[in-house]
Amino acid sequence: ISSLGEICEESVIELSKRASGQAFEVILKPPTFDGGPELKATTPPRVKPSLEEIQKKLDAAQERRKCQEAELLKHLAEQI
Repeated sequence: ISSLGEICEESVIELSKRASGQAFEVILKPPTFDGGPELKATTPPRVKPSLEEIQKKLDAAQERRKCQEAELLKHLAEQI
């Protein structure tokens, strides 16, 4: 690396082999433009839920809360 932020060539040089492992020196080069299009990660478009779907989810959540409350009351009644 010649200066801060500037990267020269890329090469891997094996420095030594030992029983405990290997040592390598890695030298990086700056990115190059190959003429290909830039790929951007995109998320799929979100489907806006209908009022019916929202209401179904709210009803299901209310039912779950009722079941949890009933289980809690049953558990407390058994302890008394």
